[in-house]
Amino acid sequence: MHTEEIDLTVTAPVYNEEDTVEELVSRISAAVAPLGVHWELLLVLDGCTDGTRDRLLALRSRIAELRVIELSRNFGLQNAVQACLENSRGRAVLLLDGDLQDPPEMIPELYRLCRDGADVVYTRKKSRAVGPLKRLAFAGFYWVQGLLIPYAIPRQAGNFCCLSRRAVRILLSLPERNRYFPGLRAWIGLPSVCVDYDRDPRFAGAPKQNWFRLLSLAMDGIFYFTDLPLKVSLLLGVLSLVCAGGLTANVLIQKLVTHTAIPGWASTIIAISFFGGVQLVCLGILGLYVQRVFDEVRRRPWYVVDREWDSESPPGSRPSGQA
Repeated sequence: MHTEEIDLTVTAPVYNEEDTVEELVSRISAAVAPLGVHWELLLVLDGCTDGTRDRLLALRSRIAELRVIELSRNFGLQNAVQACLENSRGRAVLLLDGDLQDPPEMIPELYRLCRDGADVVYTRKKSRAVGPLKRLAFAGFYWVQGLLIPYAIPRQAGNFCCLSRRAVRILLSLPERNRYFPGLRAWIGLPSVCVDYDRDPRFAGAPKQNWFRLLSLAMDGIFYFTDLPLKVSLLLGVLSLVCAGGLTANVLIQKLVTHTAIPGWASTIIAISFFGGVQLVCLGILGLYVQRVFDEVRRRPWYVVDREWDSESPPGSRPSGQA
């Protein structure tokens, strides 16, 4: 089926969701069926090590619209999202997570808004099925992001959205190696509509995004969209010089005027600790930017496709690998 014949691509990255994929495919199919459009369901397996692939291949005998792309290893959520967009063929592309926290029943509403003229229909979480510590961490991230980044990235807006083909084409033209999809989606500045929703708990299994991955994603969501931390580090350096001048003046007064200088100089320890900490913070910020520049210079692909099963492949077939 050619791209121009497909009205809607529903796509999701999937990582070790063998207990979820059958329900995911069933609910997506039920949500799209009343629309009466030509559509496809594209699931990208991001290095799954459980039975997810086998369950999806078994479903292909019943779901003719199902396409499955298997990556050669786990490349991370944002790279898997890139694979979803690059391999989509519909005039509109609806992206959701593969763990059923994004309700497929919202697909008709998002698609209708996109079809009515919005290039970007994004969703905003009114509530999350997470603990208080993680909820606080999310709130802190969005507060810092809003404080530092010079243009508006909607708060509590994740990957769940519907995009026009024009929006997808522009997003795919952006060359960044490390992708923070909600930020790039806001950066392109196309006409957007927001839909609020309550995010469901996981249908089955444990969350795949641990604290380390969330922290890494948070840093991408900040350092890739602003150079303000570098300017802050410069400001800290200037303030350090001012403080150093004040401490030096204080030491000279105690030594030469009041003659109250105490051997051992607690002020020396304070100065060393203060300036050492400032230097390490500034070097760390600089290192984060240098590491991202290094990633961009290497120009490695976002992902490698191992195998693909599309709508024209016989159910149960196992195509040869591809890069």
